[in-house]
Amino acid sequence: RLEEAGMLGDHKRLPWISGKLLSEHIRQADDEGLKRALKVVYLRPSLTRPTFKAVKERAGHPNATVRQLVARIIPDAVKHEGLDVESGEELLLARLKEETDPAVKGEIEGSLAEVRKTRPAPEAAPSTPVVP
Repeated sequence: RLEEAGMLGDHKRLPWISGKLLSEHIRQADDEGLKRALKVVYLRPSLTRPTFKAVKERAGHPNATVRQLVARIIPDAVKHEGLDVESGEELLLARLKEETDPAVKGEIEGSLAEVRKTRPAPEAAPSTPVVP
């Protein structure tokens, strides 16, 4: 219905959506329903936390578009929803090793770069003055 009403393409027009119900839908949905559900999560990053376990379960889905959408959601999970950088990197690197579709590989690599950007810069070691 969201797609029919033109709301799926505009995150500002999306109504309130229950993360718990959406998570169950992601676990059970067929290809088209799953794609729409993942688009909703991507458009509304606040839904990442309640749906991330279900999204992660779909990372190896046979449909390449679904795998691309999952890869797009992972940086949001790192940026906004409490997934640490190392876990995000590990998840994406594991998918990259298994992935055969070039378009999905490209999406995973882009998401991996986004995740790595969120890593805090290493602190510089304090410099010690040189005494002559």
